[in-house]
Amino acid sequence: MLPFGLGEVRANGVGRYALIVLIVAFVGLATTPTKKRLLWLPLVLPALFLLMQTQSRSSLLGLAVVSTLFVLIKGVNLRFLVAGPVAAYAIWVSGFTWRARGEFSSLVFLTGRDNTWQKGLTQIGHSPFFGWGFHADRLLLDSEHMHNSYLHAGIQAGLVGALLFVAAVAVLWAFLVKSGVIRRIRAAEGPDQTLLMQSVLILGFLTARSFFESTAAFYGVDLLLLVPAVCFIYQWAFENPGPTT
Repeated sequence: MLPFGLGEVRANGVGRYALIVLIVAFVGLATTPTKKRLLWLPLVLPALFLLMQTQSRSSLLGLAVVSTLFVLIKGVNLRFLVAGPVAAYAIWVSGFTWRARGEFSSLVFLTGRDNTWQKGLTQIGHSPFFGWGFHADRLLLDSEHMHNSYLHAGIQAGLVGALLFVAAVAVLWAFLVKSGVIRRIRAAEGPDQTLLMQSVLILGFLTARSFFESTAAFYGVDLLLLVPAVCFIYQWAFENPGPTT
């Protein structure tokens, strides 16, 4: 429990912070051109250790997505060839061996989320167009949290809000692909490359997280992480237009 009634610290929350630190530090390690890159190691290793200790499946899913995006962005680089197996090992040990105790059914068990989603859909059906307003899941679902960004948007703002939310996510990723931002990161120079890669990887993590947590569907930590990342990506893209931007 946090002091002053500020809430609780849960494994998913700690896992989120650990992965964000890991993203920032590992990208710094990968893009810093001098021996100063080694200064990032004291952050990389503890962040990975803490992430594994949380056994947070949404964060481990994020690690898988981030690792894949990193390879797509950076390409196959012998200097970081060990990073892939390390990430896979962390996911396997923390998620499958520790969390699921070697049982696949436990790994994919939704811990009651499916019941919450069903109750949320019922409430959305009672006010389908404009929803029930802020914090509706807590107020209408016996203080349960929706644990899904799109359903969270739906129960708060109805189908109108949910469709706008989905459209925003889709447009953002379409922009990244159409403008060639992901492809052009390797050509970016200096701090721009580092910040751009960090922003895209954070966006990838939060997008994956949005299916099992209420990422950016209300004012919270995820939104505070997402907005600066998105702003930097758009700012860089418009200052450095590609052939199709």
